[in-house]
Amino acid sequence: MIAYVFVLLPIVAYLPFFFIETWASFQRIGKKTPSSDDYLHLTWEMTHTLLIVGVNYFIWLFASIIVDVGKAVYWGLITVGALYIVRAIAYVYIYYGAGSKKKMHNGWADWLFALTHVAIIGCLLYVVIRAAVVLMTSEYTVNTQFLPWMYPGLVFMVIICAIPLVRIYKIKR
Repeated sequence: MIAYVFVLLPIVAYLPFFFIETWASFQRIGKKTPSSDDYLHLTWEMTHTLLIVGVNYFIWLFASIIVDVGKAVYWGLITVGALYIVRAIAYVYIYYGAGSKKKMHNGWADWLFALTHVAIIGCLLYVVIRAAVVLMTSEYTVNTQFLPWMYPGLVFMVIICAIPLVRIYKIKR
């Protein structure tokens, strides 16, 4: 059961920040880039760190079933990967101005950026449901040999992600 905590904790921490990102991406449509966007850049980096840590823990702990889960979530992961690439391109276009010195709104890029968030949420939900079905209907062995290293790693990851986020949100208030 503790293995699930290692996988779920970073992913559950990821969710509220990704919803903040999604909300903020729709809020900026049609506006010049507000100065409050600075905190979003940091949030985006931290949320992706949390998601990557959760996936890494899953791979380490559930290696015996990874092939079955991989087959079940293949199309969802391929799609989410493509969406993250599209999101990254829109992000670069919006925040680095496509040659412009001013950070202005870019109608199509803002909409594309915002809509990719919604599509990513849908794909990740699909992946989680498909993975959960495989985990609940299969017999597998959890690889617990890494747990002694994962405890300090999880604490370190939470601290590394939390300190900058708390600081930036306090400053931006």
